[in-house]
Formats: sequence, structure tokens, C-alpha cells
Amino acid sequence: MLKVAITGNIASGKSEVEKILISKGYPVFDTDKMAHEILGNVDRKKLGDEVFRNPQKKKELEEYIHPKIKQMVKEIFEQNYDIVFISVPLLFETDFYKLFDRIIFVACDDDIRLERLMKRNNFTKEEAVLRMNAQSPQDEKITKSDYVIYNDSGIENLQRQVLILIGELHRLVHLRHSRAALGPLVADDQHIPRLHLHGAYPAQRILLGGVGAHRLDVCARQPRRTGLRR
Repeated sequence: MLKVAITGNIASGKSEVEKILISKGYPVFDTDKMAHEILGNVDRKKLGDEVFRNPQKKKELEEYIHPKIKQMVKEIFEQNYDIVFISVPLLFETDFYKLFDRIIFVACDDDIRLERLMKRNNFTKEEAVLRMNAQSPQDEKITKSDYVIYNDSGIENLQRQVLILIGELHRLVHLRHSRAALGPLVADDQHIPRLHLHGAYPAQRILLGGVGAHRLDVCARQPRRTGLRR
């Protein structure tokens, strides 16, 4: 099983990526929904206002729900999937990243995210910025991710990126199976080249330095800013 995390800062468009994957028949699970299931019928806006303004309450809430979510994720991994996708908004803020083989980061321009968040959640600008600043900057997470999808240039480009990514993941699964068939000495996929999505038309394979990783770029463009502080 290839365990793939989908992450991204708030209002980046993770759910749109999830919808595309689901429409193609892939199993996709959302840890936000798991958290809601654990907490029950709570007033999410009221709870959010409390925890984002009170670091101690935020810490206590996370200490309560994160172990439960982690157990639910591990139970999913016991099922028989070739590839499984799990959306984890706080992947890097927690140790959840250790559970996954590959990580997809959904990035988006900060101004677009701010506008989306205010419209989607009926937040004031202050409320939206508070939540955006509660997460680590996007550029820090991009360097830690295996795949980066940029969601600020329309649904067609987003779909194109996801389809390319699906192809690359199947290639990785094939490589894994091939190596496993040859025996345990070559079955470790840590040395299989990793790919990074960036947007050229058509997609280009680009070799980048560092950590010996080969990355494929298929995103449309990078966000202009990746660390909102206002």
C-alpha cells in the first residue's frame, strides 16, 4: 500500500484535490471529518474562536483528539488498498507526517486564500488572518513535501496537475512492486526518485539538487507570498 498524505494551509483548496481523486475512484479520507466525529455536535466556529485565541486550550484539544485520529488512520492502513489518500491539514505541525510514504502539498497565493476564507466561513479579515497565521508558512512545508500542486489558476489546471500526479503515483507503485519481487535488499523505496509537481505546458522533467531527489514540476506557478503576517 502506498500511503499518501494531502496537506496544505487553510483555504488552499485541499478539498478540490480530494474531490478530483474521489471522482477517479480513489479512496480518500479526511482527518477533519474524523475530528468532527470525535467531538460530536459542537459549535465549530465558537470552538475555533476559543482555541485560536488561547494556545493552552488549543494544546489541550489537540492532545485529546490527535491520538484518536492517529488510531483511525492506522486502521485505514490495515485495509487492502494499492494507493490511499488521507487529508491532514496539520501534517507538519504534528508528527502525522511520519505515517506516510509520500506527501502532497496544495499551495495557493495568500491573497486568494484570505479571500476564500473570508467568503467561505463568513470571517472578518482579522478572524481569517488569525487562522492563517496559526499555521507554519507554506514555503517551509513545500521543501518538506514530495509533490506540490498550485491551486490558484482554475479548476482545469488543477485537474491536469492531479491527473499527472496520479500517473506518477502509479509509476511509484509499479517500481515498489518490481523491487519487492527482487527481494528485501532492494525493496526499500526510500531510494526511488521522488517527484515534484510544477507547471509547464506540457509537463517537464526537471532534475533538482539536494538529497539526491529527482523532481517533476507540473504546477502552474508559485504563490507570490507564502507567509502571511498582517
